Amino acid sequence: MLNPKRSPPPDYYANNLVSFVAGVLDRHGDLLSSDEASFGHAVHQASTDSRRLFARILSRRGPLVRLDSIAYREVSNLTDALQELQEVGLLAYCPPVKIRELLQLLKRKELLDLFGLADTRQRKADIMEEVVSSVDDETVAFKMKRACPWVAVRDPSSLELYQLLFFGSRHSDLSMFVLRDLGMYGFERYRLDPRHRMFDDRRSLDRMLDVYRVADAAHDALEADDAGAMISAAESMGDFDRNRIIERRRCKALNSIGRRLERLGHPDAALAVYEQSTQPPARERRVRILSKRAQRQEASALLGEILAAPLSHEEREFASRFGKRIANETGFKVETRVLSRRPEQSIEAFSAERLTARRGVGLHLESALPCTMFALAYWDWIFCDVQGAFVNEFQMAPMDLFWPDFSRAREGLVEDPLEANAPVVDLVLRTAERKRGISRALVHWPTWNHSTLDLVVRGLGEDGLRRLLRIVRADLILVRKGFPDLTLLYESGTFEFVEVKGPSDQLQPVQRVWLRTLTRAGLACKLLKWQGPA
Repeated sequence: MLNPKRSPPPDYYANNLVSFVAGVLDRHGDLLSSDEASFGHAVHQASTDSRRLFARILSRRGPLVRLDSIAYREVSNLTDALQELQEVGLLAYCPPVKIRELLQLLKRKELLDLFGLADTRQRKADIMEEVVSSVDDETVAFKMKRACPWVAVRDPSSLELYQLLFFGSRHSDLSMFVLRDLGMYGFERYRLDPRHRMFDDRRSLDRMLDVYRVADAAHDALEADDAGAMISAAESMGDFDRNRIIERRRCKALNSIGRRLERLGHPDAALAVYEQSTQPPARERRVRILSKRAQRQEASALLGEILAAPLSHEEREFASRFGKRIANETGFKVETRVLSRRPEQSIEAFSAERLTARRGVGLHLESALPCTMFALAYWDWIFCDVQGAFVNEFQMAPMDLFWPDFSRAREGLVEDPLEANAPVVDLVLRTAERKRGISRALVHWPTWNHSTLDLVVRGLGEDGLRRLLRIVRADLILVRKGFPDLTLLYESGTFEFVEVKGPSDQLQPVQRVWLRTLTRAGLACKLLKWQGPA
């Protein structure tokens, strides 16, 4: 463990770097080209000073580092270390970069002084734009190199590749080691099976890298509202991939492109893009576009496909209600009350107080309730050994936690708590005792002290908890948002979920989905609408 009040051991950051590189070479070395492997080997072969310096540079924010900002006590000879890192190909001295990135290294006054500009109290961003528009790139680079030389990782693509293979993300970095060692995060221990890597072979890895490249191009096109570039990027995405991780990333980019094309007024192009995607909300968007174009037969056929095999509760709800007049048929209980004056507290707290005035407890938990109940009941499911789910020891949850096929991927591997004979109430409480404090994507431990958890779990009871878990197990996508604001536990042994809306608030689609789903499951819930001055 690190002590935040003391400096870490001299080799702390360098050792983290070596562990990071070794993890990639040991686990994925067979997938790497010779050039890619040489990045890791160069780290291993570097001198102590050079490894210490390189690890520190990797911990800095941004792709560029000013030479005059580099000073670390554990590096005994900075000049020699910098020279060695350049010779072994890990660092580049003043490499060509985008001019705006280069200017970002300077402070506001340094910008004014270096380019002889008058101080007109402009913001730094405005000064940078003035330099870009009035000084050619070569002159900017020349002046910067003389006044403020910089270094950068020579091969950022290899670094990103190692981050992808080790962390499962191109943007996670060595700070995860520090957060763990400071005790800020506690991680569950799970198996990293070499047979269940993210990528089985080089073909899969190359496909993922291609998807990332196209997704990056699509992002630039989205930023520029360039419809032509978006369409080109979508066409370059390729077809369905059996690797769940690749397919997920491919569809995320396609759905983003399709939505922006819709907003820019290109429905035909958006429809073609959505047809390539296998992930929600692609089918919903296709139905909406077809409906607007009066292609009712095609829209109806697609709605039938969704109803026959919905990928989420939201998708099923959309298909069942699309085109219907539902103003007078909510499908759930609605209660309207009048406010005589504006409450001093939040509308949720005010509602909980009023609704439980006759013996009961009201808790403002929202989606924390279903998230936590599922996490504690299905802990073994979540940490089950599934293809590509866990790629390093720093994960709070598997990579596929909120994917439509999360449950299907685990069927038959671990016993379903709802199919077991043991009480789920006891399982939830027992898991909380064993795992309390371990960082989880679904559990915010400060919300769930012992008394609150016990109160809620016993208040829901075995039947109520099982009904709620069946909903969540069927669709983890739904669980992240929209659950009713209040959980009311009455002394009579009953409970109720209540969505609260003030006079000017509107019910969101996902909130409507939750209220209907809870009602269909036989769980007491309602919409409480306040009218009046609030």
